[in-house]
Amino acid sequence: MNYVTLHVWFRVLLRYTLGISMFTYGVVKIFHLQMLPPHLSKLVQSYGDSSPTSLLWIFMGSSAAYSAFTGLVELLGGLLLFNRRSATLGALISFGAMAHVVALNLSFDVSVKIWSMNLLALSVILIAPDFRRLVDVLILNRPSKKFEFPPLFKTKKKARIWFGIGMACLTITRGLRLFGMVNARGNSYNRTPVAIYGIYEVETFSSNGTLLLPLLTDEIRWRTLIIERSGLATIRFMNDVNEDYLTSIDTENGTVSFIPNFDESITTAGGTRQAYHPGQIERRFERAIERNPN
Repeated sequence: MNYVTLHVWFRVLLRYTLGISMFTYGVVKIFHLQMLPPHLSKLVQSYGDSSPTSLLWIFMGSSAAYSAFTGLVELLGGLLLFNRRSATLGALISFGAMAHVVALNLSFDVSVKIWSMNLLALSVILIAPDFRRLVDVLILNRPSKKFEFPPLFKTKKKARIWFGIGMACLTITRGLRLFGMVNARGNSYNRTPVAIYGIYEVETFSSNGTLLLPLLTDEIRWRTLIIERSGLATIRFMNDVNEDYLTSIDTENGTVSFIPNFDESITTAGGTRQAYHPGQIERRFERAIERNPN
């Protein structure tokens, strides 16, 4: 294998790597699943208490139309990368989309800066061989040289066979991914909220039989109780400190059990998904009980 052939296959690998990533992120945004709508605790949180990442998630999650628009751009760039005749156009669209994503990640301190910069670099590498031709047509207003695509296989029959196999694998894997996203959308939006979903202002509060007055310096008395669709609870104390709790709701006896949610590894995106998935809260509550039955 010479360097020309190696370069051709290297570009194929880069095209499909970037194309699959752009396709996946595009579909996720179209279905409004990457940045979910802001949940209750975010809606009542003070602006000054929000992290830059949280503000970005609220901004993107508040508009399904804008999320779908950015997703369509990324999806188009990804689909064009799967054909080498349209790969340069796909790389240009992907470059524009990923430049926007990298700018947002750097500006709002999102934790996936390096990954987004890697995807941006892949689009630059794919554009680089055609850069001179693009400059000739778009800037210098002169014709460019015709580009002949080197063959990937020795015979056209072998090329058609492997192309069919590749497209079948791509269709199956992306189809399964799409099915998973549709199912995730059902889990996020179509699940019935827990029975006590809502925001509650605490009017009276007793601790060990003692009625606590609503003093702003009190570190024990609750001020507000927020129950998300999933049952995830946020308690705001009188001194404006917020703490997250896992809950187990017994509708028959009219009781709610609270366990502190000590998992500090949850990102902004993960925390938002917890607010929409009752199954996650149920599983976390059960694991917490198993670790500490008392």
